[in-house]
Amino acid sequence: MEKLYYKDAYLKQYESTVTEVSSDDKYTYVKLESPLFYPEGGGQCGDRGHLNSFKVLDTKKAPDGNSVYYLEKEAEGKIKVKETVTQTLDWDHRYEFMKKHTAQHLLSGLLFNLFKIGTVAVHLGEEYLTIETDREKIDSGTVKKLVLEANRAIWESHGIKSFEVSHKEAEELNLRRSIKVEGTVRIVEIEGLDRIACGGVHVRRTSEIGLITAIGHEQIRGHERICFNCAEKALELALKAENQDGKLCALLSCRTEETAQKVASLQTELTRTKAALGLSEIKNAEAEFNEKREGSLAIIDTDLSVDRFRPLSDKEEPLALCAIKTEGDRSSWIIILKGYQLDIKSLLSQTSARGGGREPVYQGVIETAKKEEFKKLFKESVSQKS
Repeated sequence: MEKLYYKDAYLKQYESTVTEVSSDDKYTYVKLESPLFYPEGGGQCGDRGHLNSFKVLDTKKAPDGNSVYYLEKEAEGKIKVKETVTQTLDWDHRYEFMKKHTAQHLLSGLLFNLFKIGTVAVHLGEEYLTIETDREKIDSGTVKKLVLEANRAIWESHGIKSFEVSHKEAEELNLRRSIKVEGTVRIVEIEGLDRIACGGVHVRRTSEIGLITAIGHEQIRGHERICFNCAEKALELALKAENQDGKLCALLSCRTEETAQKVASLQTELTRTKAALGLSEIKNAEAEFNEKREGSLAIIDTDLSVDRFRPLSDKEEPLALCAIKTEGDRSSWIIILKGYQLDIKSLLSQTSARGGGREPVYQGVIETAKKEEFKKLFKESVSQKS
């Protein structure tokens, strides 16, 4: 078996002889004498493409190390052992993951060499790549320096090579991570920056990565996991950010470096405005109460949020208030009782209203169709304490 993806990672099409064919109710499985498609492994997904005219949906590794091509079900019975077939890679997909895998090596190597931060696990996804580190927390300054140094290495266009050595020879190379395989070990080296045992496929020079950006981080299993974009995805994100930044600067009439201060100032102003509006609405709620009250009793249909009536519960005088705001087919209500008693549970059950609270304030919702019945029962049920 000749692994063409190691011999030439840039080879896009090749003919080979079929050695095995099988199928189940979902896929047709094919092995070839000279596989061009890389099988899923080391955090890198399997290749996609075509065998003749049939779609290869995925590629995984068999126990014997060969690539197993997962073909669409329609290929069943149409590809036979000893037949010569044409392998055609989905090159855009392969090349994207070659760049991501190389970017991950570069980032993990720099994390280790510059900050003595180890890599616990990696994932190369369709949208971004992640590196789970051996640290519980990594400060933003370290991440910024890491990204800067990674892009500097891209601009410097370091060469990347792979070679095979014995297990003993590999142990003498002072690799940044322990060796996970027995026998012959495949080494991938970014010249002057990183050297590690790896079975993936990579680009020839760091310049092919194009760009690396950090897009977020999270805690997982007590470790800091950092998310990155690279190549076209990173460029797309950078262009979108630049476009949004331009729009934001135009709206705020400021330069990029002033946007944070401008937004903070607007937030402060908005908080003050909301507070002033809240006070105004509370005063309006009290005015509505005074206008609609009959002695200590008030039943009010309002356009205000019913929460604006809550401060009335601080009044010393006896009070039986029911305020309702109609909102489509559901209405929100608030009841305030001081010096009065009311069986709230009975009122709710009779009108299918929902809510609760504790003396003197109760709050909830009711179907708008039952609002009038709710108000009527409230008025009938309130009685002055003896």
